[in-house]
Amino acid sequence: MTLVGSDLTERTTTSTGNDAATLSSVSGLNISQGTWVKIVFRWRKTAGAASAPKLGIKINDIQIISTSQFASSLRTGSTNEAQDGTAQFMLLPGETNYTHGLTGIGSYGGASEGQGAVFSVGSAWTNAMPVGAITSIAITGDAVNGAITLATDELRVYTLPTE
Repeated sequence: MTLVGSDLTERTTTSTGNDAATLSSVSGLNISQGTWVKIVFRWRKTAGAASAPKLGIKINDIQIISTSQFASSLRTGSTNEAQDGTAQFMLLPGETNYTHGLTGIGSYGGASEGQGAVFSVGSAWTNAMPVGAITSIAITGDAVNGAITLATDELRVYTLPTE
């Protein structure tokens, strides 16, 4: 794998609403069609309310998966406690007739609640992936309740070797 971009600064929000905030992001990429991409990051939420903040993903400034779509997948637990976890995605840049090639896995935990999940994107697509090179990737967030701080950190984007 080759590291092609990173955002190693913690980004936080208390904003609520679908895709209310762009958290970690990487721009200036030039990942061509046919190149596998691995995206990894970690996240956390503070205590403050019994709510489950949610995360989404943008590719080339297009919201691919909205926080409203990941209500039961890429989210935290709903217990009023601090929690943290990791997530990773694998994808191929969009090509004609192949614009839904994204899968993920993640986990979260706190003092009393935790789980691992495979993100079954299924009908959760907000938009198809753009056809062509990937130039930027961003993680979006919805704190769900303004009493909670949602944060992402250590976003790294890798490409896998091509033949």
